[in-house]
Amino acid sequence: MISCASLIEYSLLQGLVPHWDADNEPSAKLAIKLGFSNPEKYNAYYCLEK
Repeated sequence: MISCASLIEYSLLQGLVPHWDADNEPSAKLAIKLGFSNPEKYNAYYCLEK
């Protein structure tokens, strides 16, 4: 959590707007702890090349 908070702080100091991509429940809960709001559940798909 400390590294996530540091990245968010750095982003804000650089004039960037941090966004959180939470594709699972633990990630969404961490986003809420870090101050993000309205996490929405969605399905993530991955394509692996052979």
